[in-house]
Amino acid sequence: MSVNRLTFAIILFTIYGLTAGCKTMPPSKTSTHAPSLATQLIEAGYGRLFLTQDHRDLQALLDRFGKEAFDDLVQDSTAPYLARLLAAEGLYALEKQPTATAAQLVQIYVVALEQQSINIANPWGTPRALGNLSKRILAFGDVAISSLAPLLYNSKILEYAGSREATAGNLYRYRVKDLSASLICNLRSIAYEFQNDIGERDAWIAQHLGN
Repeated sequence: MSVNRLTFAIILFTIYGLTAGCKTMPPSKTSTHAPSLATQLIEAGYGRLFLTQDHRDLQALLDRFGKEAFDDLVQDSTAPYLARLLAAEGLYALEKQPTATAAQLVQIYVVALEQQSINIANPWGTPRALGNLSKRILAFGDVAISSLAPLLYNSKILEYAGSREATAGNLYRYRVKDLSASLICNLRSIAYEFQNDIGERDAWIAQHLGN
């Protein structure tokens, strides 16, 4: 075999060997294509994660990503508010205290309520029977009042699923402003008087909670 042919054969063998080696390399365990914590929380959804006492999915995510990743997501201002809310609730459900301040947490919950980030309003409860997420806001104390106040002008209807809450919600047309009024009254130790008529309800809110 001539020198030129031998050199060419060596080059081909080298290229083939490198290419074959690349094809047989196992995928990296730290692939950037792996779903993020925010994505996995949103895909799982509030119902699957929190409407039962089974927190195995949450625990699996905590074991995989670690508490620091949950805390980072809660405080990530670029992340969807739903993801931040689910991360915070996940820590509470697993009895892990978020490192975010009360003011940061209040903003997450209030914006999630305003945006109705969770497809149904059941976890928030009704103005006359507050749910778990509303009670979470109350737990933050007076710092929540200033964040809730703008929602007194939000007339968006809250959508409920199921039977009892959905029936009451459809009948009374509970709104974001009604729930906010109930929460502020609780925080300010004011007796909340729900009015069946929407016009009378607005008048009561203006009289007792208006600036």
